[in-house]
Amino acid sequence: MEYRAISLSDVVAGAMALFRENRSYLIGGVLALGFMNYVSDRFGGTSLSVAMFFGQVFLQCLTTAKLFDNYDPVIASRQYRGLAIASILSGIAIGFGMLLLIVPGVVLMARWYLVTPLIVRNEMAVGEALRTSWAATKPSQGTFLLLSCGYLGVLAAILVGGMLVVRGLGVSPGTLYVSLPINLLVCATIVAGWVTAVASANAVEVSGARLRTVFA
Repeated sequence: MEYRAISLSDVVAGAMALFRENRSYLIGGVLALGFMNYVSDRFGGTSLSVAMFFGQVFLQCLTTAKLFDNYDPVIASRQYRGLAIASILSGIAIGFGMLLLIVPGVVLMARWYLVTPLIVRNEMAVGEALRTSWAATKPSQGTFLLLSCGYLGVLAAILVGGMLVVRGLGVSPGTLYVSLPINLLVCATIVAGWVTAVASANAVEVSGARLRTVFA
C-alpha cells in the first residue's frame, strides 16, 4: 500500500475549506461540547464524567461523518462503539507515553491521527484502523508531529493562560465569567482537532479501492 506525503499547508487549506462549508454545524458542536463539559465540571461525580466522555465520543463520531461529503451521520453512528474503544485504548497508550518524557506520547498521537476518520468513514475495526493510520502517516511524520504538537501547545496555552488570569484577578477558577471562555476555547481546540483529522484524511492518497472511499 502506497501513501502520499502531505504538507502542513495541505491540511490547513483542507481544514479551512471544511470549516467554511460546515461553519454552523461546527460552532454548534463547540457549544454542545462546552455544555457537556460545564455539566461535568459543575456537578462532578465519576458516573457523570464517564457519561460525558461517551457523549463527547458520540459527538466526535457524528461531526466526523458530517465533514465527509454525502456521508450520513446516522449511518456513521453505528461506528460509535469502535470509536469509543479506540479512544480509550489510544488515550491510555498516549497518556502512558506522555509519562515517559512526553515524546513517546506525542509520537503515538501523531501516528494515530487518522484513526477516527478510518473508523467512522471506512467502518474499520479498531485494530485495523490503528495499523492503517500508523502506515498512512509514515511518509508525513513531520506534518503529523507538527499537528500534534500544535494541538497540545494550544491546549496548554489556554489552560496556563486561564490559571494566570484566575491568579491575577484573585477569583475562584469556577467563576462563570472566567471558566466559560476557557471552557469554550478548549472545546473549540478539540473540535479543530477533529476537523484537521478529516482534512488530513482527505489529503492522503491511498491506493486500493476500499481505502479510496475513506479519503474521497
